[in-house]
Amino acid sequence: MDVRRAHAVVSCIARFTISGNKLVGGVPTALGSLPNLQVVWLGSNDLTGTIPIGIFEATSLAVLDISTNHLTGEIPTEIGQLVNLTTLITGQNNLTGHIPLELETMDQLVVLVLDGNEFTGVIPDFSASRFLAVLRVESSGKMDPQPFPGYLVNMTNLVELRLNGCSLTGTIPSQIRHLANLGILYLQDNSLTGEIPFIIADITGLQELSLQNNTLTGSIPSELTSLAKLETMSLANNNLTSTLPDNLGGMDSLITLSVGGNRFTGTIPPSLTAMLALEYLDFSNNALNGTIVSDIGSMTTLRKCGWFH
Repeated sequence: MDVRRAHAVVSCIARFTISGNKLVGGVPTALGSLPNLQVVWLGSNDLTGTIPIGIFEATSLAVLDISTNHLTGEIPTEIGQLVNLTTLITGQNNLTGHIPLELETMDQLVVLVLDGNEFTGVIPDFSASRFLAVLRVESSGKMDPQPFPGYLVNMTNLVELRLNGCSLTGTIPSQIRHLANLGILYLQDNSLTGEIPFIIADITGLQELSLQNNTLTGSIPSELTSLAKLETMSLANNNLTSTLPDNLGGMDSLITLSVGGNRFTGTIPPSLTAMLALEYLDFSNNALNGTIVSDIGSMTTLRKCGWFH
């Protein structure tokens, strides 16, 4: 094959997929010279170094996954050149610095995964990304204190929202009920206060809810027990009080129920044994009294159980 033909073949590459290997070295800058490149999957390798600016010259890119590597440094502002980008996954690296404001103008984004890094600053305004369905941001508490981003309650295409360790303060807005398509809501490891909005029960398709490691107060709204599809409810390590809802047993899809590290009082609801899908249960470090329900042995799916301090 002569040089001209080889160049023509390389120029036609639209997908570059090498994820799930043990590759080392850096992200290849040369990928930016492929004019027809649309999809790059580099995730789950052992790549190191910074994200090269040159890769953003591949302006046809629609999907870029560099997750689960050992990349460092900041996300370059040149990422704004990727006007056709629908999927950006940079999670589980060691990225630092501010999340670039250039992402605010990338209105084709559907999936934006930035979790498992060490970002600082604040969460940008992604409201221009009207198609956004998945948003994950995580920063281990190194971001500036900020309230829950109000614009998010109007992003009704969201099916997954994870804002873990983003230094969120204030209350969870009741308008969150507008996210009718939401299946996963994670707001753990923040500094949220106030009560859990009972109106979350309006998100009838919710499957996973994690609000653990905040400073939430009040009780568990009984309305939450109507969430028929909920599989995970993690409310551990807050300042929740009162008694546990009597109708907990009605949540027969629950696999994980974690409410340890609060100040609940009263007894363990007898209806608990009706939760036949439950695998993980944590009531530890509360002020519960009475006896353990006698027919606990009927919960044959239970794998891990924490009752006590």
